[in-house]
Amino acid sequence: MNLTRIIFTISLIFVGILVTIITFTTITGESKPPEQLIQGTWKEVAWRYDKHDKLDGNSKEHTIHINDELKENISEGLHIRQSETWIFKDNAQLTLIKKKENPISLRWRMKGRGHILALNYGNQNKEYYQIQKLTKDEMILHFENDTHTRGIVQIIFKKVN
Repeated sequence: MNLTRIIFTISLIFVGILVTIITFTTITGESKPPEQLIQGTWKEVAWRYDKHDKLDGNSKEHTIHINDELKENISEGLHIRQSETWIFKDNAQLTLIKKKENPISLRWRMKGRGHILALNYGNQNKEYYQIQKLTKDEMILHFENDTHTRGIVQIIFKKVN
């Protein structure tokens, strides 16, 4: 009887460990690291500007869609303004493509816990973007802008392939 309890207890422990391993493998096996998830071709679908105003001590937030003229003004001096399609390759190469213009090649890297995208243009120019959302189908990048008023620019992408 004592041996039966020991075998039963060992069996339960074994089943528990097996279930834990299977669950962990299933959960981690389906989610890719951000460095792999970002690889592929991404098409810009929208730019939004979250404007933060403080009126009489009250904080108000307004979201507006950005037209091409405002996009040019906000992204002055940034290489991203010259792109509509971003192609992330596994060798840390990024190609920015815009209609009727030559593609721009640069290097990319994830920083932090995969929530910062660093772009390096090779001449010591670097740009940093916060990755607000990254799934297999959608990516949203944020960067702060002080051109007119305090706010955050969102660039929304859909994955092409």
